[in-house]
Amino acid sequence: MIVAGAGPAGSACAIALAAAGRDVALIDRPRPFVRGGDVLPPEVRPVLEELGVWERFRADGHVVSPGVLIAWGQEEPVAQDYIWSAHGNGWHVDRRRFDAMLAQAAARAGAVVHRATRATAAEPRHAGWRVVLERGAQAFAVDAEFLVDATGRAASLSPRTVAPTRAHDRLVGVVVLSSEPVGDRWSDPRMLVEATPSGWWYSAVLPGAGAVIAWMTDPEPRALGARDVRELWRRELRQALHTRERLARASDGEPRVVVARSCRRRAAHGRWMAVGDAACAFDPLSGRGVMRALETGVSAAAAVVATADARGSPLDRYAGAVEADFERFLQLQAAYYSEEGRWPHAPFWKRRRSRVPALTSPP
Repeated sequence: MIVAGAGPAGSACAIALAAAGRDVALIDRPRPFVRGGDVLPPEVRPVLEELGVWERFRADGHVVSPGVLIAWGQEEPVAQDYIWSAHGNGWHVDRRRFDAMLAQAAARAGAVVHRATRATAAEPRHAGWRVVLERGAQAFAVDAEFLVDATGRAASLSPRTVAPTRAHDRLVGVVVLSSEPVGDRWSDPRMLVEATPSGWWYSAVLPGAGAVIAWMTDPEPRALGARDVRELWRRELRQALHTRERLARASDGEPRVVVARSCRRRAAHGRWMAVGDAACAFDPLSGRGVMRALETGVSAAAAVVATADARGSPLDRYAGAVEADFERFLQLQAAYYSEEGRWPHAPFWKRRRSRVPALTSPP
């Protein structure tokens, strides 16, 4: 088995496959950009326990999150605390530390982890797949019975003829990682979500020091009125009253634009599967990106193991479950956005008050 991508979905899949006795190669590509701002809900605990990494996770110094503050549909934030959760608090996680812990767990389970390696191409063979890997200036090929695409939203190893991208919005995030010390302005450790006429913001403390501040919006012509992304980000921040109050100054980090659209693909075909964002990517408003990545990784591994005895039906059931979960997400997404009615004529909100037909990419 080749699992291309050592994020949460890929590592979870590799852990489960290796624990079931399968020969697994986990391809851990270089990732220069350090992600930040991920908040895991309390429900992540049973999944991490199933993977055998819960105690290691607790020892890794992630920051406890008692809940979320939401200024959505009204000006003042409303608290949604985790006090009634059967699984305790949520967590602000250091993604580099979290991903490394999962990859190490995959290695302990028996997977061979190819670090600083990129899967650049894959072609089907009669008995499986041949995958081209690159490590530095070296390129080599590896054959495998199954290929699991865990390359994130890019889905770079998903066959476009059977798994075209179907996008449901054009959401992007303008993200700033601030290294300024978290002081009195961040005395409340909860993540803050705040709606504005042009989109919505989230801000959260980071493990160690600093914070993440992100503006979620659509690509719009109005951006041409700003000299650069930093100016646009600062201009829009003025509309986010509560987010702005958390910052002593605009920020010392460089804004980075990231794709955050909701999209899906067929999650299995033949001896190929997709997990995590490569199968379906949720709007960050759902707060379930990492959680869903772990769940699909475990489910995909179970389907692969079951397929040895039941031909292709477990893979079809896995693909159907992913599709059904995405349909449920779309219904929740529409409900969440409909709750914000303060700017009914603003393009961002007007667009989301009616369901947008899927935008299917060419093969």
